[in-house]
Amino acid sequence: PLTQFLKKDVTYEPGNKAHEAFEQLKEALVSSPVLKNPDWSKPFIVYTDASDAALGSTLSQKDENGNDHPIYFGSRQMSSAE
Repeated sequence: PLTQFLKKDVTYEPGNKAHEAFEQLKEALVSSPVLKNPDWSKPFIVYTDASDAALGSTLSQKDENGNDHPIYFGSRQMSSAE
């Protein structure tokens, strides 16, 4: 619902789905994720992302409901040689 605000002449109205999505986004940005201890009996999931400037990774596992839980976050800037 927030992508509609990328268009011109769209007004923000509190109380609709976009408002709820904005509030959820604000909460996610100010709250730190809770890292879980690894469960060695479950598979691990590695997410990676890279650009010309930096790279990042997340190690996670899924819970019984299929939700991802982070175990580790990593990131660093790329050197000029990389």
